[in-house]
Amino acid sequence: MRTKFLLLSCVLLWSCAEKNEIPNNIFNQEEMVDILLEVYVAQAKVSVERGLKRDSSEILYEYYQNYIFQKREIDSTDFYNSLTYYFEHPVEFEKINEIVLDSLNLRLEKMEAQEEKDNKGKKELSNSIPK
Repeated sequence: MRTKFLLLSCVLLWSCAEKNEIPNNIFNQEEMVDILLEVYVAQAKVSVERGLKRDSSEILYEYYQNYIFQKREIDSTDFYNSLTYYFEHPVEFEKINEIVLDSLNLRLEKMEAQEEKDNKGKKELSNSIPK
C-alpha cells in the first residue's frame, strides 16, 4: 500500500511540474527581446513628440507598431499572445526585460558618446576658424 501511495505521489508531482517548453505560437525569448526593443523605442519616439494630444499620440504609436509587425512579418495576435504568455511566466519575462533594459542602456551610452564626440569636433572646428 505504501509503495502504491509513493508511486502515485511521484506520478502526480511529475505531471504537475512546470514544463519549460514554449508553445509553438509563442515567440522565443530572443524574438521577444528584439520585438520589445523596437516597441519601446517606438513608445519613446511618441512620448517625446510635444504638442500631440492623447488620441493623436495613440494613432502615431499604432502606426509605429503596425510598421514593426509588417517589417517583421508577424501578427499582432501572436505578439499579444506571447506577451500574455510571458506575463504568466514572470521569471522568463524578467529575463527578457533585463536584456531589453541592458540593450537600451547600451544604445543610450553609444548615442551619448557619439554626441559628445560630435560636440568636441564642433568646438575644435570653431576654435580653428580665424576671427
